[in-house]
Amino acid sequence: MPRLRFARIADAPCIAMTEIAPLVRRPVVIDPDASYPELGVRSFGKGFSTKPDLVGSELTWQSLFRIEEGDLVFSNIKAWEGAFAVAEREHHGKHGSHRYLTCVPDANRATAHFLWHYLQSEEGLYQVGKASAGSADRNRTLATKRLQAIKVPVPSLDAQLWFDSLQTKARAAKATQAEETAHLDQLLPAMLNEVFG
Repeated sequence: MPRLRFARIADAPCIAMTEIAPLVRRPVVIDPDASYPELGVRSFGKGFSTKPDLVGSELTWQSLFRIEEGDLVFSNIKAWEGAFAVAEREHHGKHGSHRYLTCVPDANRATAHFLWHYLQSEEGLYQVGKASAGSADRNRTLATKRLQAIKVPVPSLDAQLWFDSLQTKARAAKATQAEETAHLDQLLPAMLNEVFG
């Protein structure tokens, strides 16, 4: 999402993440008799992955942190390649390991989806990459202080909501197109079978 393509966003002030979407950690006290649904984050902006539930009694060194709806969740080892996502209602109350960093946007000033789109842009990923120190693939860790120092454009909340609504419509159109393509993929063999079978 190059900023200048959107007139309502072009002149927006840039604000550090620590001011607009600070890091929030919600550590979980482990109950050995409980199980904990865990999430992972896929690279290249592909959202969350669901992992098997963790059993409290089997956790030794691993720390868990609670994820809530509206969080912007980063994998600290793969953020540089787009491994971050927005937690939706179905992710609320699930958990991430210490490797996941959650930023919570100020609801009066920013939307998680707008920030996600900006950070997934070429410009945003460049900043996330710069904040991920190290040279080797697995050693490029997103440092919390550097994450908080990333500057993001913050247009008016109305402009962000407008942008988010455009993205929602685009996703719905893609989903409809995918459904129609799948239907045609099923229909064509049946038609061919009717004609030639």
